[in-house]
Amino acid sequence: MFKTENLLSSFFNKILALFILAAFIMGTGCAQVPKKSSSHTPSRLTQLKKQKTKHSKTNKTASKQSSSKRKSTQVAQAKRKSRVKAKEKRIEESAQANTEINKAYFKSFLTDSGKILTAPIRWDAKDWITASFIVGATGGLMFLDEDIRDETQTSRSSFSDNLAQVGEAMGNGAYAVPSLGALYLAGHFLKNDKAKRTALLSFESFVISGAFTLALKHMTGRERPTRNNDSDNWEGPNFDGGVSFSSGHTATAFSIAT
Repeated sequence: MFKTENLLSSFFNKILALFILAAFIMGTGCAQVPKKSSSHTPSRLTQLKKQKTKHSKTNKTASKQSSSKRKSTQVAQAKRKSRVKAKEKRIEESAQANTEINKAYFKSFLTDSGKILTAPIRWDAKDWITASFIVGATGGLMFLDEDIRDETQTSRSSFSDNLAQVGEAMGNGAYAVPSLGALYLAGHFLKNDKAKRTALLSFESFVISGAFTLALKHMTGRERPTRNNDSDNWEGPNFDGGVSFSSGHTATAFSIAT
C-alpha cells in the first residue's frame, strides 16, 4: 500500500514538472523582442546624414527664392526696356512726320505749347528739385548783377567786343530764320528728310521760346543793366518798360542749338 502511494506521488510530481517545463518553453518562445529605447543615441554617421539633408533643403529653398527674385528683376527690366523702346518709336514716328509744311505742322505749335505749360503737372520729385535749384541760383546771382556789370565793362577789349558780336548774331532771329529756311530748302532738293525735319523743329522751337520769352519780358519789366540802373529795378507787368529779362538772344540760341 505504501509502495503504491509512493509510485503515484512520483508520477504526479513528474507530470507537474513536465507541465511547468512546457509552460516555461511556450512562454519563452512567445515572448516579444523588446524594442530599442528612444533614448538610444544615434551614431555620428546618422547625425551627419541628417545635417546634410537639412542643409540641402535650406540651399534649395534659398536657391528658389534667389531664382524668383532674379526673375522678377528681369521682368521689371524687360518692362522698362519695352516702355523706353515704345517711347523712342513714338518720337521717331513723330519726327518722321515733321518733314513737310502742312496743317499738322502748324497744329503742333499749339499742342507743344500746351504740353510745355502743363509740364509741371507731370513733374516728379527730381524735376521739382532741378527747377528749385535753377530758380534759387538765378535769384542768388541777381545780388551780383552790379558787380558783374562793373567788372565786365571795366575789362572790355576788342576781343571781347568781337566775341559778343558773334554771340549776338547766333541769337538774332534776323540771322537764325533765314539760316533755317536755307537748311529746309537744301533738305528738300537733296531729298534729305533729316535736314528738313531739323529745320522745321528748330523753327517751331524758335517761335514757341520767343513767345514765352516775350511774355516773360512784359511781366517782369526788367531794365537793362546800365550804370544808372540798380539790380532791384523791376517795374512789373507793363508794355512800355524794360524788357531785358529774360534774354531773347539766349532763348533763340539755345532753342535752335537743342
